[in-house]
Amino acid sequence: MRTPSQKKLAVFFDGTWNRADQHAQDGQPCPTNIAKLFAATLPHDNQGIPQIVHYVQGVGTRRFERISGGGFGYGISENIKEGYRFLVSNYEPGDDIYLFGFSRGAYTARSLAGFIRNMGIVKREKLFLMDNSY
Repeated sequence: MRTPSQKKLAVFFDGTWNRADQHAQDGQPCPTNIAKLFAATLPHDNQGIPQIVHYVQGVGTRRFERISGGGFGYGISENIKEGYRFLVSNYEPGDDIYLFGFSRGAYTARSLAGFIRNMGIVKREKLFLMDNSY
């Protein structure tokens, strides 16, 4: 019998050139589905279990990275590490982890899942080892 999780941790990885605060050419807000899912996640599920969420903007959205990030995926490693840092900072044994992504964000989510499969979730005080392990 499965015991209920202590909390649910969710990381939302957006796609190439996508940010939560992006606007269409006419100036209207134009959030992506990943940004909408992130914003729609309630602080607690219908059973009262806490849900802690984190949003990671897509590659190619940071200053001076539009071409290198959009064209060549530069920044994916940093996004994977950002998601991992969030999980390490919030994870307790028994928590559920959910990863969502669109486009390169989906690849980022799958890569983070593989990293967790190989490394596990380290204790917070060991997070400094991540760069050597990555």
